[in-house]
Amino acid sequence: MNYQHFSAFGVLVLVVGGSLLFWSGQHDMVDMNRENQSVVRAERIVHNPHDALSGVEPGNQSISGRMITLNQSRNYYAAPVSDDDAPGLILLHAWWGLTDYVKETADIYASYGYRVVAVDLFNGSKPKTRVEALRLAKDLDRDDIEDQLRRAKILLREEGSRSVGGIGMCMGGTKLMNVMTASDFGLDATIVDFAKPVLNDSKLAKVESPLQGIYGDRDDIHNLADVREMDQRLDRHVSNEIYVYENATHGFDNNQSKASQAIKDSKPFLRRYLKE
Repeated sequence: MNYQHFSAFGVLVLVVGGSLLFWSGQHDMVDMNRENQSVVRAERIVHNPHDALSGVEPGNQSISGRMITLNQSRNYYAAPVSDDDAPGLILLHAWWGLTDYVKETADIYASYGYRVVAVDLFNGSKPKTRVEALRLAKDLDRDDIEDQLRRAKILLREEGSRSVGGIGMCMGGTKLMNVMTASDFGLDATIVDFAKPVLNDSKLAKVESPLQGIYGDRDDIHNLADVREMDQRLDRHVSNEIYVYENATHGFDNNQSKASQAIKDSKPFLRRYLKE
C-alpha cells in the first residue's frame, strides 16, 4: 500500500471502564470504584495538560474520568457523560506505565465520544529509568495481558459499547500485536504506534480487524525496511494504513506536533470502523 509521509508524528492512547459493581456469566466480579471521579467540560481536561497534548483540540462532549478496579488491577476510565452508545477503546501504555500523559490522552478520546479504558499493565509500578522499564516489560506475560484485554472488552460491552477498538503505544502496541497474532482475541479496529513489526504471515493472518500503524523514518529501535515489509504482508490479510512520519525518531510523548498529528490521523480511522 502507499505510505503517507508527514513532517510530524504522534501518539495514540485508549482507556475504558464503568460505574457499577458487576460482572456476568463465569467472569470474576469487577469493582467499578467511584473514587477520584470528576466530571468536566471537554474544554477542561481532567488532568493538567502534558506538554505533548497541550496543542490537541478536544471534542465537545462533557466527560467523566476516574480510577477503576478490574480483577484487582487498577486502571483509568474516561467516558462521555451523556452518550450511552459510545464505542469503546482499550489503551495499552508505553513502558513508562500508566502516566498522566496516558490518562490525558484517554480524556481527549472520551471528549470525541468514546469510552476509554487505559489498562495498567504494570499494576501501579511507574519505572524511573529505562533499565527498570525494560525489566518490567520483559516480566509481562502474554496470557495475563490477554486476560486484561478480555476483561476490559467485556466491561465496555456491558457499559453499552457495541464496538470496541484498541490503541497500543510503543511497548503497548507490541504487546497488543503479540496477543492478536497468537490468539483468537479480536477488536473492531486496532491502532499501534511504534510496535515491533510482525513479519510472519501465519501470525498476521490472525489479525482480523482493520489496522493503523504509526512509525517514524528515523526510528532507532525498529528498522524501516521491516515496517515496509510488514505493510506489504498485511495487504494480503487485512485492511490497513501505515503512516511513516518524516524526521521522526522512536516514541512521541514529548512533542506537541507529533501527538497532534497522530490523534488527527486516528480520528477518521476510528470513526470509520467504530462509529459508522
